[in-house]
Amino acid sequence: MRPELNAELRSALRNFVTAKLDPIAAEIDRTGAVPPEAIEVLRKHGYLGMLLPPEYGGGGVDLATYCLTLEEFSRSHRVFTLLLDYSTGLGPLGILRFGTEEQRKRWLPDLVSGRAKAAFALTEP
Repeated sequence: MRPELNAELRSALRNFVTAKLDPIAAEIDRTGAVPPEAIEVLRKHGYLGMLLPPEYGGGGVDLATYCLTLEEFSRSHRVFTLLLDYSTGLGPLGILRFGTEEQRKRWLPDLVSGRAKAAFALTEP
């Protein structure tokens, strides 16, 4: 990513965090619960499923953009990075890379829209 684009994106993300996420973070700290509006605001502004291809409803952004977004969101509250992982992290990426086309069509749009959440589990022998 070109440095000037990086600076512009970082500035836009910080403005979004201040205006939209910080008030939700304050509520999370006050109540100890994540309100449904947290997922809704991320969905509404296109942050869910950022790494997933557009054909499944994702944003199709590159890894550098996604990592910069995680970094800026984490300035407000760790929960926002977890919410992005529900829709873009190991679970959805596993479906994208190793799932059948039927599984991709079934699950990825629901993950990108926030209607479903994914988790990833790993064990060793």
